[in-house]
Amino acid sequence: METRHKTNARRTGAHPDIFGVLSSAGAGSKPNEDACNVFSIGCGDHDLYVAIAADGVTSTNGGAQAAQLAVSSVKQVLTSTLSGRSELPSHVEVRRAVDDAVAYAEYSIKMAAQNAPGQQEMSTTLVVALVVGRILYVAHIGDSRAYL
Repeated sequence: METRHKTNARRTGAHPDIFGVLSSAGAGSKPNEDACNVFSIGCGDHDLYVAIAADGVTSTNGGAQAAQLAVSSVKQVLTSTLSGRSELPSHVEVRRAVDDAVAYAEYSIKMAAQNAPGQQEMSTTLVVALVVGRILYVAHIGDSRAYL
């Protein structure tokens, strides 16, 4: 099963169809426990573009739930931290926002695991990419990675 998601730029003069995500279960009989999202965050006269991908660990119960929690948590923190500004965030602000988003995702997964019998070891990998102006920021946790 494949999952496709595409976002379009919102502002006049921006490039349409700037990025998308494709997820495939791959070979074998393991379930696809991926979660992903692509979106833009309005920031003054500019948009920040964000792509998030998480691959739930299939050897643990709750991998799909962990991946979904990671994606939704990162989106929530980045959107609340970086939206509504009059100018683009600095390098330090982007780094802090990503660090906070990843920390919140980890916390959300740990809380869910504590409250879900049999899923105490749920886990996921995570890749976050942000385009801020003409700069690409990429962060990853685990063995998932971004290729340019």
